[in-house]
Amino acid sequence: MEDGKAMVNVAQTNATAIKSQLQAIQEILTDCAYTDDLSSTVLSSAGQSIGEHIDEILRIAGNASFNGMNLMDGTAGDNGTVELQAGSSVRQQKFLNLLDSSITSGVMGSSSIKLNNLAQELSITDQAGAQAALDNVEQYIERMQGLEAQYSYDYKSLDNLSLLFEEQADIYDQARERSQASTSKSGASTSSSSVLSQLLSSSSSSILSGST
Repeated sequence: MEDGKAMVNVAQTNATAIKSQLQAIQEILTDCAYTDDLSSTVLSSAGQSIGEHIDEILRIAGNASFNGMNLMDGTAGDNGTVELQAGSSVRQQKFLNLLDSSITSGVMGSSSIKLNNLAQELSITDQAGAQAALDNVEQYIERMQGLEAQYSYDYKSLDNLSLLFEEQADIYDQARERSQASTSKSGASTSSSSVLSQLLSSSSSSILSGST
């Protein structure tokens, strides 16, 4: 679960960084969209600045990796789905494909965000083009905010699960110590495995059963 948290944190951090670059593009496009009689010099400068931000977005997404596994091109795990195993508990963690348009099957939100298409969608030649590009980038920002929220929720969920496992381990250790003390006094033999089995079966909510 700790590895899972670290992995999700990488994805969330990079999603936030990409959103920041998109917001910088939004500012440029807003100026162009609401400025009449745009000169070719202004359009050229704006286009160059937008291109630099797009390059940075692609760099961020291309380098968003955890233990050598890219989290934003759809290749993580099985088509963007990574299985986290902790004891008998299996947790699926899904990562959005932001880059590779050839990878779509099974990737969450595969049709929603394709950063490789940004240069085309955000190109501007006049004020009307700037307004259309502004609409596009605002939609991207909204989607990145949703992605941030998803990863934030996933991180908290994994953190809670990690804490529950720690608490269960503490309970198990305490029960084992009591069992060992009782065995030494009475001569009875109680295996640690039976203690754990009794503990889980008697509990009203079990982490391993997923009912917590």
